[in-house]
Amino acid sequence: ETVRDKVPPEVFTTPYSNPVNGAPDKVRANLREATRLLREAGYEVRNQKLVNAKTGEPMTVETTGQVGSVTKVFNAVLVLELVARGKLDLDEPIIRKIPELKLGDADAASKITLRHLVSMSAGIDNGDYHYYDSLRERIENLRDLPQHHAPGEGYGYSNAATDLSGYVVERTMGRSWDDLLREFVLDPAKLSHTTTRDAEQGDRMGRGHVLDPATKTYHYVEKDHFSLGSAPAGSTLTSNAADLANFGKALLDGYLDAPKSIYARGTIQGVFTPQADVPVKTLSLEWCLGPGTLEWQGTRMWWHPGGNNRGVSMLFIIPSQNAVLACTGNTPNMGGLLNAQMTGNIFPKVFGISPPPRPEVVNLPLAEQSRFLGTYAALMGELHVEQRDDRLFMRNVMRLPGNVMEFGGYLDPIGPGRFWLNVDGKGGPTNLPETYMEVALFGADTSGRATTAVTGLCAYSRAYAESCASGSC
Repeated sequence: ETVRDKVPPEVFTTPYSNPVNGAPDKVRANLREATRLLREAGYEVRNQKLVNAKTGEPMTVETTGQVGSVTKVFNAVLVLELVARGKLDLDEPIIRKIPELKLGDADAASKITLRHLVSMSAGIDNGDYHYYDSLRERIENLRDLPQHHAPGEGYGYSNAATDLSGYVVERTMGRSWDDLLREFVLDPAKLSHTTTRDAEQGDRMGRGHVLDPATKTYHYVEKDHFSLGSAPAGSTLTSNAADLANFGKALLDGYLDAPKSIYARGTIQGVFTPQADVPVKTLSLEWCLGPGTLEWQGTRMWWHPGGNNRGVSMLFIIPSQNAVLACTGNTPNMGGLLNAQMTGNIFPKVFGISPPPRPEVVNLPLAEQSRFLGTYAALMGELHVEQRDDRLFMRNVMRLPGNVMEFGGYLDPIGPGRFWLNVDGKGGPTNLPETYMEVALFGADTSGRATTAVTGLCAYSRAYAESCASGSC
């Protein structure tokens, strides 16, 4: 009674019950579903252990899976290692290495460098998600790729840019990107569970599961990669959390103690030196040659997320704490929840830091909204910005092979040209981290209208939308 006025009233009125993971009557159903998925993926229980049904190998921390776009950091290290050996020049126009290169903007194609490609500042579109048998075939199909801004004058995350940088490596060295990655990046770091080749994956690879939107159930993904031609961007590399962490540790060790680095000094400097400003600040502040940067409660870190329809991963490098955090998973639809667990639980408990709260909404007068209205387009979809109830509203249409996804919501202003997309008022789709809901609309044409949009790190432009509307794309 002496503390009654100091605690919530429900302490004295509501019976305590232990927290449970879902309704108690669903435990058996959940276990059956988990068992079904694991069996579908090739695992079964033997002697009270979960093992591969074919080999008897247990599912452990060494089980590998697709890491997706974290591969881009590996590719950046490969490029930088070859620069350090005098085989490549970061600032030489790549047209000198690939004279037959054709992009949507011939003038931009003549100016783009490896630095632009690896720092996501080349201005070229993210590209398509079609299947290609080789890097060469992939690059030959970039001839109509949109150019959203001039090389070096902005930021736009691009799978196509990364694949193009990998092709420059192949053409220059006369060897496959896979072999070069093994020699200059994987083997020096002793990453024995990391590979880009199907034949080297073995039976320890965890197969991917994706959500069927029609049935709301997960199904096993048959193929282990979606395109050999997008290997540098993240379509073939498999690894596990331990190897990802060891790769990050190799970079961190070089940053903290250069003489002991297994990679060249120029490689380490490139990975950790900002090159391009990122307009969606909740995702990254700047982009380096490979990773992006974040700053949480005064702690600066470098990171890269990854995901395709077969896996999901994340890599964080935290120099001030001499720490690396890596994770992998084989259910990409759960990427948002995985990100929430890492940033909301692991970071505060292990490192004592938390991501900043969602930016506060600021006032945007009705008269100032008009410059943002209109359509911004990319090869994979469009952003339609309109006014509803005296507020900005955005529809996002994503066009992927065999699938068109559309969602939308009000744009809450959080700063000059920065907005938060509230999908159905809930903050966004559950398969995306909440930070992917930031949208940046910026630039100005001769009429003062915004020219470029960035959301989910990828760029869209008003000019490409207008070109498509006139039948020119």
